[in-house]
Amino acid sequence: MREIKFRVWDKELKRMRYDAFMISGFSSGDWVEFITERGNPYPVARFEIMQWTGFKDSDGNDIYEGDIIKIETTENEALEGIVVWGNGCFLLKWRLDTECYSLLGDFAQIISQKGKVIGNTMETAINW
Repeated sequence: MREIKFRVWDKELKRMRYDAFMISGFSSGDWVEFITERGNPYPVARFEIMQWTGFKDSDGNDIYEGDIIKIETTENEALEGIVVWGNGCFLLKWRLDTECYSLLGDFAQIISQKGKVIGNTMETAINW
């Protein structure tokens, strides 16, 4: 069975949380509840929800939607991209470009061997 994980950016507290799980089906809308705070749900609108891609970078770090990935291409060159969801799969959108590449097949292998998570769009001040 495939593991599914989420992290959430708390818009009010300005911090990332990795202990969230979603609860839905309430008449008043969807809620986010935390493993460490069971029984105390928060409205989903307070959070930016990001899913784990199922991949890890070259350092073994989980790669989530919204992560910024750096890939060393040569000694003096590197490419940076942001992980986004589109066309039914996770994509890497190059910085300051419109091109996106699927995180499947050979490209996923390149990221796992040469890519590094260097931040995310919520906590890193980079103009995308």
